[in-house]
Amino acid sequence: MIAEVAFDAPVDHPFSYRVPPGLTIARGQRVMAPLKGARRVGVVLALREGDESALKALLGAVDRTPVLDPPRLELVAWIARESLSTVGSTAAALLPPPSEITGRGVERPPAAAGAAGPVELLVGAGRERRLLERMIEAPSALLIVADIEAAVRWAQRLARRVAVARLDSGAAEAARAEAWARFGDGTARVAIGTRSALLTPLPPGALLALVDEHEAAHKPPGPPRIHSRDVVLERGRRERLPVLLTAATPSVEQWWRATDRGGVSGSPRHWPATSAVRSCVARSARWP
Repeated sequence: MIAEVAFDAPVDHPFSYRVPPGLTIARGQRVMAPLKGARRVGVVLALREGDESALKALLGAVDRTPVLDPPRLELVAWIARESLSTVGSTAAALLPPPSEITGRGVERPPAAAGAAGPVELLVGAGRERRLLERMIEAPSALLIVADIEAAVRWAQRLARRVAVARLDSGAAEAARAEAWARFGDGTARVAIGTRSALLTPLPPGALLALVDEHEAAHKPPGPPRIHSRDVVLERGRRERLPVLLTAATPSVEQWWRATDRGGVSGSPRHWPATSAVRSCVARSARWP
């Protein structure tokens, strides 16, 4: 058996390895493998039969079960294409630290056929209060914030009403891995994280929310070079999940999307007047 493994590396193709006897792995599972003289963690993209005699062997499995199911593997491939990143680098940036408990409970039934989940934009005064209420009412909810400070603040607010699992890098690595698993198998109702939580396993019907969709911090440097808002919207569409966004000053594209679909809740007190200005640069005849 041959495993195709993608690493956090600037190459757009996976590497082939021999699966040694006694090692059982699956697509979406993280493994340890030799790469250029070092032991590296990668994610299995595919398994196939073939001539494996000249291939190096995998060194072992990092997770007991796949950390990514097929739909989220496809989402990773979409993110990589949209951001001109590699699949391996995208997965590495958006997955929790490797841990033996990370893979527990990530399998879930496929989304039922039907219309895409609704998208709603909360603006104006009281938007955060309304978001808080919606998350508490939801059977399960994942909240994506721009930075660690926001994760701490929202965790404190929500903890007064419901048990909260933190998935951001401000929490200990073991706690993040445990929170990922608990939320995936349904033992935790509400989770909070930065963009590294975008691939968290979600049960059907979960609420997917993002705070301050206009914030530039939702698109930090480094791969994948894509705004968290775009990933949230794409995941909501693919998995038919309700999506809730908040913004004090909505981005132009999201304001258009929401108003075009009738999904704006609340309104700012004042919008600035805007006008289109056409400019031109005059060039002197003496310009060399």
